[in-house]
Amino acid sequence: ILWKGELLGFLTKGRSLMQPNFTPVKAVAGLEGDALREITVRAEQWIETQLAKAMGGIVGLQELAQQVDIDGNVRALAVQLADAGGIAGRHYLAEAIAALPKEARGAARKGGIVFGALDIYHHAALKPAAAKWRAALFAARDGRSMPPLPPESAVHLKEWKFAHPGEARNAGYRRVGNEYVRIDLAERVIKKAHEARGQSNNFSMDMAFATSLGLSDAGLKALMRDAGFRHLEAPAEKAGAPEEAGAAVAETVVSEPEKQEIAIPDQSEGEEVALEIDSIADMPPAAQVPTANLTHWRWVGLPKPRPQEQRSHRTRPVRPKSKDTAKAKSMPDRAPAKPREAAPPSALALQLAALKGLKL
Repeated sequence: ILWKGELLGFLTKGRSLMQPNFTPVKAVAGLEGDALREITVRAEQWIETQLAKAMGGIVGLQELAQQVDIDGNVRALAVQLADAGGIAGRHYLAEAIAALPKEARGAARKGGIVFGALDIYHHAALKPAAAKWRAALFAARDGRSMPPLPPESAVHLKEWKFAHPGEARNAGYRRVGNEYVRIDLAERVIKKAHEARGQSNNFSMDMAFATSLGLSDAGLKALMRDAGFRHLEAPAEKAGAPEEAGAAVAETVVSEPEKQEIAIPDQSEGEEVALEIDSIADMPPAAQVPTANLTHWRWVGLPKPRPQEQRSHRTRPVRPKSKDTAKAKSMPDRAPAKPREAAPPSALALQLAALKGLKL
């Protein structure tokens, strides 16, 4: 935290992610009581104001979690998403999503929650100011330096190096192969694929939007593979109804004026759910150029998400052992050890025994 170019202090771990502490530098901490108190109070007020302005997504989630007239599962989802900084992989919230009643999802969407195929996030959490403060808050919580952030206008990163996946997510990006694409734009590519698929397993679609983002062929295939699609080298005949596989593909609502509703099958419930597709009016000009780029794909479905603890601890099944087998392994068939033969007494020992009148 600077004031007129002078360092005042740092953000450090506080009571929660949104309540960091302000720790003054030694030069400031050495001031007299009233002067130090005034600087500290003003710095804390400034931090609180900036967080309320930039982190509206988390503030909205916290407010949603406090509404007593909202389904308890929606409130629980809001709490977990707020603790994650407003963005989380779908697998991370697997239990909360599974417990969410279908009729309660409308309240979650009205609260700003976007249900993507791969990520769940608050629509305000991807703004540049939110990404900057989220990176600072997590750095303060974890006791590490503030990571460098990509340019605010970047929608695709090819050469950028994030220290770990959480750092990329905090910046608002999803890794696809060796590249990164902004999370909300990755979800738009996936929704366009489901639009083109309709009710068929095999389909062809124009991937001009995806390539206009800067995605390479390898990056596009990696994104589509993560979303449950497999690339086909040549067009294939369309199949009938999609196979039953995996979890919900995508449900998205954002508070923007232009939306287009479509319906795709919700793989987790076997029924159709409404999607509202975002307008691309806010995209960079390069992303709106309609150049034909027809590719062919097959929908294989998303695997049902499992909680993190179930995915990280894998144990092999233990085969039952019979008593005879266990006894044989615990008591191997070995010949009994031969007793050591006593060495014959030496000449010196015999002489000493004779002198003392002892018998050997």
